[in-house]
Amino acid sequence: MRTSPAGIVCVWPFINLLYRSNGLSDAQIGVLAALKPWTSAPSSFLWSGLADRLSAHKAIMLATFITSTPTRAGVSLAHSFWAFVVLAVAGEVLAAPVGVMADAAVVAACKRDIDYGKSRLWGAIGWGSLS
Repeated sequence: MRTSPAGIVCVWPFINLLYRSNGLSDAQIGVLAALKPWTSAPSSFLWSGLADRLSAHKAIMLATFITSTPTRAGVSLAHSFWAFVVLAVAGEVLAAPVGVMADAAVVAACKRDIDYGKSRLWGAIGWGSLS
């Protein structure tokens, strides 16, 4: 879930409790947890490849970020296993390239190799302070 780092830190650690409160079994919760890497990894490559092919990195990053936000928010409205599956897969497919493309943009903007580490450090500090 890369929609908003603050939202991820505050909500995502408790997503399994949302699933449980909607009556999902341990096996169903496990399936939902397993869907993330199985959908986000290939999606990252596909979206990034499309952005490279079309030279539309900014447009694709913004479009996937914007469309992943309501999809991710929709998880709170779902009440069945299949609704959670659809929203989880759609959310991962749409959100997957955002982090990859943002990292690539940061690397491209860095003047020295050490600048990337400094940028990532502040992201980690922000993440840690919110969690």
